[in-house]
Amino acid sequence: MKSHPDMSGRFCMVRDIKTGNSIVEALVVDADMRRVRLQTGEHFGEPRKRGEYELLEFVTPGEAPAILAEAWPS
Repeated sequence: MKSHPDMSGRFCMVRDIKTGNSIVEALVVDADMRRVRLQTGEHFGEPRKRGEYELLEFVTPGEAPAILAEAWPS
């Protein structure tokens, strides 16, 4: 993936492959998306390297709970 300076600091939805297949919100740590830091879920705050997560989509801050609620209706 080509490096892009605007990627760092963006929020995204990822599938956490390292600890199962949970879908959580993450913060992009570096411009070429080699690392993200989980922002929701059981493993909040833990870093994930490329290969330990799957990028699903970019979101705005706070948008992730609404997306998750929509995906898992009660």
